[in-house]
Amino acid sequence: MKWIKAFMMGLALLLLATAVVVAYPSPYDFYGNTTTVIVEGEGRVSVPPDIVTIAVGVYSSNANATAAAAQTQARMDKVIYALQADGISKADFLGRSSGVSTSGGGFVQLCNNTTCVSKNFTSTNMVQDQILIRLNTTDASTVRRIHDVAIAAGANETTVTGYGLRDTKAAMDMARQKAVDNAKSNAEMLASAAGVRVGKVLNVYEYPGGYMDQGWMSPAIGPSMPGQIDVTSDVVVTYEITQ
Repeated sequence: MKWIKAFMMGLALLLLATAVVVAYPSPYDFYGNTTTVIVEGEGRVSVPPDIVTIAVGVYSSNANATAAAAQTQARMDKVIYALQADGISKADFLGRSSGVSTSGGGFVQLCNNTTCVSKNFTSTNMVQDQILIRLNTTDASTVRRIHDVAIAAGANETTVTGYGLRDTKAAMDMARQKAVDNAKSNAEMLASAAGVRVGKVLNVYEYPGGYMDQGWMSPAIGPSMPGQIDVTSDVVVTYEITQ
């Protein structure tokens, strides 16, 4: 009987120890792993842009595609020469692209009371040529001058396609700090609601990306100034939980 009594006392002590663990949570789970809380944090910084990207387009139409291409290329070469003479360097040119589109073509029937005559009409080929220019400024008068020079040299249109930043490091650093601070605030709020406290940081992960040029599709370049550039950082932070 003594062994039964000893067994029952041991079982009671084990149940008591289990009750203590449940009543007073420790920073470790049942298997001895650290108990954690995982939260997301977002940081956003708005800064003025310091670069602008401009698209300059030339297009020509002709029933002969070869002739249309030659006309378009000659006009674009003249536009590029004029822009370079105005101070645009080769480094400012981001790229050049071209394309051909065809419209029309076929036949129509012309009829009177007794007969019908088929008449063919020729399709028209439009060849488009476009260059992208990036300026290290957002000054409205400079942008407008580029527009005037390009149009005077033979361009059909100019479009502001976006604004951005030459160097995003300073803005990204601020956004990351805000994201981490936001994550800590979120973790402390959750921990307080659960009756525990936040301990040390165990892991930090930042989602890729975080910076995007501000798109600005404007067929007619004018004196309008761009808005702010949003630089963001999104992180996931794992914190240790303590009593």
